[in-house]
Amino acid sequence: MHRSSYPSGMKRLYHCVGVCLVALYSLAMPSMAAEPRDEAGQLARWSADRDQRMSWWREARFGMFIHWGLYSGAGGTWDGKVYPQHYAEWIQHWAAVPCDQYARAMKPLFAPDPGVTDSWADLAKDAGMRYAVLTSKHHDGFTLFNSAHAYSLANPIPGGTNISPAGRDVAREFADSMRSRGLRAGFYYSLLDWQHPDAYEMALPAYPKSPRTRDHAEYIAYVRHHVNELLSNYGPLCTIWFDYSDKQRQGAAWGASNLLADMRAKQPSILVNNRLFEGLENKNGDYGTPEKYVPPTGLPGMDWEVNHTLNESYGYSSHDTLWKDSTTVVRLLCDVVSKGGNLLLNIGPDAHGRVPAPAQAALRGVGAWMRVNSEAIYGTTSSPFVRLPWGCATQKPGVLYLMVFDWPADGRLIVPMKGAIKSARLLGHDGELSFDRKMGEVPCLEVRLPEHAIDPACSVVKLELDGDVLPTPFVVFPKGNGVLSLRPHDATLNGPSLRVEQVGAVGDVQYNLGYWLDTAATASFPIGIGADQQGEYAVEMEIGCADASAGATMTLKTPSGDLGFTVPGTGGWQQYRLMEVGRVTLLPGSHVLTLAALTKPGEAVVNVRSITLRLRERKPVRLDLDADVAGQVVVDREAGVYLGHVSTILLDDRKTILAAYPKGHGKGPIVLKRSEDGGGTWSPRLPTPASWETSKETPTLFNLGGGSLILFSGLYPIRAARSGDSGATWSELSPIGEFGGIVAMGGVARCGEGKFAAFFHDDGRYFRADGKAAGVFTVYQSNSDDEGATWKTPRAIWSGSEVHLCEPGVVASPDGGTIALLLRENRRRKNSHIMFSTDQSATWRGPFELPSFLTGDRHTATYSTDGRLVITFRCMAKDEPWRGDWVAWVGGWDDIARATGPDAKISERESAKAAATTRGNYFVRLKNNFGEWDCGYPGLECLPDGTLVATTYGTWEAGEKPSILCVRFTLAELDAKAAKAVRQERAEPSFIGR
Repeated sequence: MHRSSYPSGMKRLYHCVGVCLVALYSLAMPSMAAEPRDEAGQLARWSADRDQRMSWWREARFGMFIHWGLYSGAGGTWDGKVYPQHYAEWIQHWAAVPCDQYARAMKPLFAPDPGVTDSWADLAKDAGMRYAVLTSKHHDGFTLFNSAHAYSLANPIPGGTNISPAGRDVAREFADSMRSRGLRAGFYYSLLDWQHPDAYEMALPAYPKSPRTRDHAEYIAYVRHHVNELLSNYGPLCTIWFDYSDKQRQGAAWGASNLLADMRAKQPSILVNNRLFEGLENKNGDYGTPEKYVPPTGLPGMDWEVNHTLNESYGYSSHDTLWKDSTTVVRLLCDVVSKGGNLLLNIGPDAHGRVPAPAQAALRGVGAWMRVNSEAIYGTTSSPFVRLPWGCATQKPGVLYLMVFDWPADGRLIVPMKGAIKSARLLGHDGELSFDRKMGEVPCLEVRLPEHAIDPACSVVKLELDGDVLPTPFVVFPKGNGVLSLRPHDATLNGPSLRVEQVGAVGDVQYNLGYWLDTAATASFPIGIGADQQGEYAVEMEIGCADASAGATMTLKTPSGDLGFTVPGTGGWQQYRLMEVGRVTLLPGSHVLTLAALTKPGEAVVNVRSITLRLRERKPVRLDLDADVAGQVVVDREAGVYLGHVSTILLDDRKTILAAYPKGHGKGPIVLKRSEDGGGTWSPRLPTPASWETSKETPTLFNLGGGSLILFSGLYPIRAARSGDSGATWSELSPIGEFGGIVAMGGVARCGEGKFAAFFHDDGRYFRADGKAAGVFTVYQSNSDDEGATWKTPRAIWSGSEVHLCEPGVVASPDGGTIALLLRENRRRKNSHIMFSTDQSATWRGPFELPSFLTGDRHTATYSTDGRLVITFRCMAKDEPWRGDWVAWVGGWDDIARATGPDAKISERESAKAAATTRGNYFVRLKNNFGEWDCGYPGLECLPDGTLVATTYGTWEAGEKPSILCVRFTLAELDAKAAKAVRQERAEPSFIGR
């Protein structure tokens, strides 16, 4: 049951942001009674020959959307102020700029380079796109085509709507460029208009409105004139992509019957989308237009196209750096096509027509993938499978394409089908793959794959069929990381009222089981457990419930018993909370989980967004060093003074350690100390530059090599101090740029000769001078190409609000080919997360959730002398008795890479080395912390003799202020303790929960 949490006015604004607006279906406006009432007849004519007209579109599957206009010159800023809202094409609205002022400022900036449309066409062709759609007129009312309408030629508001440079028509240039490269060309046309005096006054920019009565018939004639110019003057068009209808204004409000008739008369082969009418999924057009979301089961019975963006904005934004990489786009394309849709992917050129470099890089990467795998995209139809745990599928007559995102660790790809096949091979790879039919409880096909994927984005297995596919009955299997995710669309619903509810509009569409109004209703989920997936699973549900309806009792019926629970209030039907409802043991085979309500004390039972079952990981051996005082060294303690948030570095002599920390919780004068014997003893506090007294945030120390050291101090602006003589002398703190952040820099990675990448996070308050908390956490990356002397403007590599990921710690694979970021989850909803880069931090994959034994705050990692990986942090795992304490985990790179699936590559040589050197996974308490929160921010160094020196702060005695402590230990000591512990506990294997 959906209850909107937005006030009515805000809800209208929220739903209209972007390229479209979604509302509820209604009849055409009564005020348009004079409009010819032949909409139904016109739509029937379009339907009659749809298959013939759609044939090329169904073959193409991939197109380019281009948002370009006066707004491109603003780039999401106005009068020096950055507007962080998504959709920079709405800058006139965000900044509340009157149309005449907007035109005066923007028209001189719109200066397309000669030949820019050729570069777009080359980029689209290189990416494997088959058609392109350009914004001929967006909401601001300005026209990229040279209209001959009197209002477009000259008017008293902006002077005229035509904005092509003198002697040029950039719309014609676009159409000619695309056709010359063999691509089809179409035009977007906004029915909304913020400047025409007779346009409908809907979602207008936030400046005072004119009291003048509007003559909507004049505006309808204006729209028709424009559309006829596009149809008559720009050659054969593949589509007219209308935008913007709502409940009150659709169909006849736009003169739809005349527009449809004009298009059929002038270009009978043209396609038209469905936005002359309200609703992104309505069927009153050739194809539906879900925006920035992929319908979970496609849109059966209709053609559809997802329009999506490469960053968050459609129009050019100078500050939106949340770029999708090639892997993300490839997987998005595969997902859309596997569900029977097309992908119309947007670029937002700047005012000169230049496409931002990250967008070009992403598209060229997609093009490289398409040159190998395009046969799995072009001309294919939707997957015969409801859902696959490792990726998705497409098909053609006699051929099935398996798009593998998550490479199976054991090399066995399980395909839920009974049909026979003739052959199997990987696209782009020589030789055939072996396969077997498995006839168990759930018949399947097993295809044996190479050890590693041939493409990290998506490797495609091509099956030549010997008959039909014959999918086995739909079941949901756990993914390779032992997580089984159940979605609303996976359920079979029985009983009254219960339904899958779609909530949200552009980009934020989500689904839940809702309208649970009767206890007779149930939701059943089919699941399958493989032989290697049996075990104990923790069951979580993401639920929403109005407080007034809290208290319903429910049960989840499972093969090993029923899990009963009571539904809590979460603050609203669309305010969700994650709760663990119990644990269940699942054996191999097919099962059904059934969710049922026993009581309903309020208006409804519950809304359910997801059910997740997590195979409980086998515990690392637990070791406790808390009482081993011989290895503990006090670094600094001062009665009544808070000392915390320490950072350390090991100097190039491999025995001297520097430690820096503030006097205060995060902020305060920075203290510097030195140990010349590997942490055995520590110097008095060393003299520091005067500006170090003014530090506002946790300092972080890094050794850049060759005696070059750097110390960062964050918040706005981030500052740095440097030493060129191994810490003997230091510079003052000085800003490194016009940006700020929290715990800066959390981690630094070497990315080549003289090149570094530094990482930090912010929640909106400190990145800019006038920042405000927005409930969104962003992880940023800043690069240096000159040994850390200067740092570039940061780019966002992740942003989100569902989880708050922060404080990135860096660890590299043993061969240096992959960089990982270990991230704290500050909302305490999920485990800690990890992100991977395999191209020296140019692009990132993830974030992915880590196992519970790595869940904590401010991870610091190093490798021991025997190749094992050691990570230290403050433990924050749920239900963990050491929660809040200072801990370390010992394992291997392969453990953290495989814990999240095949998202980080490791060579066969390094994998063998890791297997040979890893004696076991240990979870070690280094020291009991008496204050749950005042611990962490550790330093971790490995000395040449194998001694590990971990340094942190904590409340080591009840009632005291936090102080600085280091613990010295070796893995040989841990191995001996672990062997003893294993002998004692061998009879009872233990597990760890989330």
